Amino acid sequence: MANFNVGPIDLSKLEAQLRLAIEEDEKYKREDAAKFRAIEQSKTYEEFRNIVKASHLKPLDKHESLCPRDMKPASWNIRAGKNLRAPSFERVTSAISTCASDTGQKLDEILGKELGYEKFHELWLLCSEDLEGRLKLLEKAFLVDKIFKGHDLSVDLISEIMGTLNESLNQDLKNSNEAYDFVIKVMMSVCSTPRFSLHMLLLSETERSVIDQLKEKVKVYSVEVSEKGEAPRDDASVSLAFLDCF
Repeated sequence: MANFNVGPIDLSKLEAQLRLAIEEDEKYKREDAAKFRAIEQSKTYEEFRNIVKASHLKPLDKHESLCPRDMKPASWNIRAGKNLRAPSFERVTSAISTCASDTGQKLDEILGKELGYEKFHELWLLCSEDLEGRLKLLEKAFLVDKIFKGHDLSVDLISEIMGTLNESLNQDLKNSNEAYDFVIKVMMSVCSTPRFSLHMLLLSETERSVIDQLKEKVKVYSVEVSEKGEAPRDDASVSLAFLDCF
């Protein structure tokens, strides 16, 4: 009869093998779920592959940062820095303070000039705490035909635009048809930007919830308009199929 000598079990090695097996199983499930999403959202193989590759990414919270808080800003080009017309920290802080405290005359003065996408994004950041200012900025932006066309909007910008629209509809329970038509027009423009479907995968649960609230309000509005037999005021409210992109 064969004699088997069983040595002591290496618990640390066994634990490492177990962790590796769990990680591989989680990776398989995560990528498998991403593939199903990618089939519905991607139009090319490259988009499909990017969605699957990004399945492990998790969005940063708005209060998180990739840089330590005590890290001082560094100049990447010291020699050329003095020749650039970049605003100083004091000027930027002053501009933000001005926009937050006096959104009326100051913002109207700025919006009276020609507005392109770069200027829009700059002003959007300056008015981070000003709902009325951001609404005025969006209204001015959409006087320019297809201002977002061809521009890859960041996840933060998409989330902030949707949050602004959602908050605007919260201000008054009986919003006008014009208000809803404007919201729909902005949403249609945003969802047609490059890599929009990929950016939607990187939203946090809170940001996702805000967009779901906005979608529900638009759907309710559409049903009410249909029941009243009212004709849509512009092309923005003809079809709400674009909501499936969000």
